[in-house]
Amino acid sequence: MTAPPLADGVLARARADQVAQLYAGWHRTSVSMLLGAALLCLVLWDQTSPWYIAGWIALIVANQAWRGRLAHAWHRQRPGLAATVRWGRYWSAGSTLAGALWGLAALVMYPSSAPHEALLIVCLFGVVLGGLNLTAVYRSSFYGFALAALVPLIVRVALAGDQVHLYTALVMSVVLGFILAFGHQLNDVLTRSLAMRYENVDLIAELRTKSRAADDARAAAERANRAKSQLLAAASHD
Repeated sequence: MTAPPLADGVLARARADQVAQLYAGWHRTSVSMLLGAALLCLVLWDQTSPWYIAGWIALIVANQAWRGRLAHAWHRQRPGLAATVRWGRYWSAGSTLAGALWGLAALVMYPSSAPHEALLIVCLFGVVLGGLNLTAVYRSSFYGFALAALVPLIVRVALAGDQVHLYTALVMSVVLGFILAFGHQLNDVLTRSLAMRYENVDLIAELRTKSRAADDARAAAERANRAKSQLLAAASHD
C-alpha cells in the first residue's frame, strides 16, 4: 500500500530537522572519518608510498576541518527554514568530497597484494556502512558519499581484468546497490516520521484552537442566556 503524500509545509520542516541533525552530528562524523583513515593507512602502510599516505591524510583532515568550520557557522547563525536547502547543499558537498577522497585512495594507493586488496575493500565498505546512520539522514549527502567512495573502488578492481576481479567487481556493484536501496529506505522512514510528528503537532494546535473557540462560544451563549433570563425576570416583575 502506497503511503499518502506529505504536505509541502511539513515536508520542508522535516528536511530542516534532517539538516540540523547533520550539523549536530559533525563531531561523530569527524571521529569516524579520522578513525577509518587511520585504519586504512595502517593497512596500506607497506603497500604504497608514505608520501601518498601523508598527502591523503592531510586532505582528509583539511576536509573535516572545513566541515567543522561550517558546523560552527551553522550553530552561530541558526539559519531559518528558508535557508535549509542551501545549508543542506553545503554539507552534501563536503560529504561528497569526503567520499571522493576515499575513492581517490582506492585509485592511488591500490595495493598489489591480494590480501591487502581484500582489506582495502573491507575498509572502504566498512566506512560507508559504518557511517550509514549519519549520512542517510540527508539523501543527497548519503548518495554523494557512498557513490564517490565506492564507484572508483569498483572500477579499479574491474580494471585488473582477470575473471576473479571482474566477478569481485560485480559482487561489489550488487552490494552497493543494496546499500543505496537501504539508505534510501532509511531516509524515507526518517523523513516520514519527522513529517508525521509535525502533522500531529499541527493537529494538536488546531484542536486546541477549536477547543478554545468552542469554550468562548459556550461562554458567550451562557452570558446571553443569563442576560435573557435577567431581562425576562425584570419584564415579569414590571
